[in-house]
Amino acid sequence: MFLDVLMPWEWEDVSDLDWESYVERLRDQYSDGDSTAANRIVSLCEDMLERGKPQNPNPYAKSNLGDPVDIDDAVDEDEPATSENIKGIIRRVGEQYPDAAGAPEQDVLLVMRDRFEMDKERASSTIESLQNKGEVYRPTDTTLKVV
Repeated sequence: MFLDVLMPWEWEDVSDLDWESYVERLRDQYSDGDSTAANRIVSLCEDMLERGKPQNPNPYAKSNLGDPVDIDDAVDEDEPATSENIKGIIRRVGEQYPDAAGAPEQDVLLVMRDRFEMDKERASSTIESLQNKGEVYRPTDTTLKVV
């Protein structure tokens, strides 16, 4: 139960986790308990609700290490997830890392998920499809470039 609460970024796509509601339900579930453990769980849940949902500390996503990747103008939020729009995102993310071998795939996936409301599997399979068509390639295991 606490994995969902402490690492929501790992579970949101799978379980459609509404973090705040989940923590509130957990707190309420144990609030009638008299044991030290139940009281501790209630206290932890209240502390978490006060601090808010934990952010993804993934050290491999470069955008989490400093300023967030700024690609607001890469594609309008109402645009469909076409191959041209996705290639535009890859180009724009790559511009944020001029000394890198390409656009960090993790950042591209995050932007695709945000812009097109895709889950991680669909975003990854879309990139793989673009690779199979020869429109995108991988200069390294973790970066992407548009052909």
